[in-house]
Amino acid sequence: MYIDHHHLLPGSAPSLRFGPATASRIDGLLVEAKGCVVGRQRGRSFVDINVDGAPQRVEFDRDADLGLLLANIKARGIPLHRDREVIAAVLGMGGVLILAIALAVWLRP
Repeated sequence: MYIDHHHLLPGSAPSLRFGPATASRIDGLLVEAKGCVVGRQRGRSFVDINVDGAPQRVEFDRDADLGLLLANIKARGIPLHRDREVIAAVLGMGGVLILAIALAVWLRP
């Protein structure tokens, strides 16, 4: 079961659907973007565009549309990460933190 919690984050806007009606808004977001995360959720591809620390999700119905946006992101030189890479990094940092706490407890006098 998936619970969409992005709308609860401060400064977060509702998801955009990639299409002709939203193309200019997405281009405006890419001008200000600091980075992007690409992934797949509920059988649908998405790109989270990070603008000033607030993610803006763009969802895609077709993989061809995703390819167009990814080419645009790469052409602009915006850092692009995969959802799996971000999750692995967070889990890795959590593992190191737990290891450090366990070591501190074990070495205390």
